[in-house]
Amino acid sequence: MENPTATKRKRTQHRAKEDCPNLFDVLLTWRNKIQNQDFSRQATWIIDDKGLVTLSKIHPGDVNTQTIVDILQETPEWQNEFMQPLLDTIKDFDRTRVKNAIHAARIAKRARELPSTTIQ
Repeated sequence: MENPTATKRKRTQHRAKEDCPNLFDVLLTWRNKIQNQDFSRQATWIIDDKGLVTLSKIHPGDVNTQTIVDILQETPEWQNEFMQPLLDTIKDFDRTRVKNAIHAARIAKRARELPSTTIQ
């Protein structure tokens, strides 16, 4: 018998699995670009690979400054320097993903509306 006082645990939503590797690559490129601008910094000091993997899994609706702060636990100095460019990079990826999905849906709709022809 079920416990009537038990509450269901809220399930954490993640980004679609097919998008995670693509976002990881975008974030890796972002990190390398910043590291190449200042060779005195190690790339992993900016953000390590584990942090990139974690950020690539965040559901697009949950991407905001506070979520990133909570996940990465970085210093205020790090946040001042890297937070906004990192947030912009993720949001640009999401905007591009949405645009591509809308475009694909329009093409599919047009294809369905075309009269079907059979080749004889």
